[in-house]
Amino acid sequence: MKTEYTVAELNQTIDILQNFFDEVNLLDVHARKILDPHTLQPVSEYPSYWEDSQEHGPHTDIRCLHEKRRVTRLMTQNGHTKELQCHYVNVEGRELVLSLKAVMTESLSMDEAGMHAAARSLQEVNRNVYRDYVTGAFNREYLDTVYSEIVKKKAAQGTDVCFAIVSVDKLDGIHNQYGRSAVDIVMGYVVGLLKQQINMQVRDGLVAKLGGSCVVLSCEGRDYASFTQWMQELCETARKECVVDIYKRVKFTFSVATADWAERRDWQGIATLLDDRLRAAREKGGDCLVTE
Repeated sequence: MKTEYTVAELNQTIDILQNFFDEVNLLDVHARKILDPHTLQPVSEYPSYWEDSQEHGPHTDIRCLHEKRRVTRLMTQNGHTKELQCHYVNVEGRELVLSLKAVMTESLSMDEAGMHAAARSLQEVNRNVYRDYVTGAFNREYLDTVYSEIVKKKAAQGTDVCFAIVSVDKLDGIHNQYGRSAVDIVMGYVVGLLKQQINMQVRDGLVAKLGGSCVVLSCEGRDYASFTQWMQELCETARKECVVDIYKRVKFTFSVATADWAERRDWQGIATLLDDRLRAAREKGGDCLVTE
């Protein structure tokens, strides 16, 4: 997590963090207040679990915050064991703290080693909840709940946003001939190919793995005509083969459908549009691009 924010960046970051944590607060350590992230004005005092009190079990010492250190502690509250993280941030010249709290387990009987193991497990879950476990790309849950809101705000600010859905043709045939592991390798290759394209072509974008044979790519800051031309070049020039086992090389094709955020202006509408156009591409026999 970075340490320098504008108020707008902070609001966006808090929106994302709220999908990972049960409670996200912005604190003014010196004034001992919780702040409204939109106005940076005080809204309430510190909650009780920030105070140095044995009744709450393991806790975060408020003095650590004054020393400007990132803090991670375990605490008990209302019969739950929770992880409490604190990140020191600078918001337009003002030094504040982001407090992140997440429920870990119902049990309060763990020893210290067990509690730290549970904390590590929680951190791993937080990292992976929005990731496809095979390819490492973002998943449908991230698209539906997090990125859809991010892209809506960016579009409202005038940023061009375009989407493409890429589907490997006849993936069942690859599965039947080479097995499940070959399918995973092929999809991993396609995800890697699209990530490489994003890194080479644009500053901001996203690659997300959906179920089955589909991968979604988003592109920010590029108009639709330029984007569709880029996708056409990808269809024509991309290397569509990979090694799935020793002496086994799989060749494949993929169908691509594109959509402009301006066509529907919400993620669910765009997803429906991509599905319809991908279906049209498959009806043409695959290995093609459909843009409208």
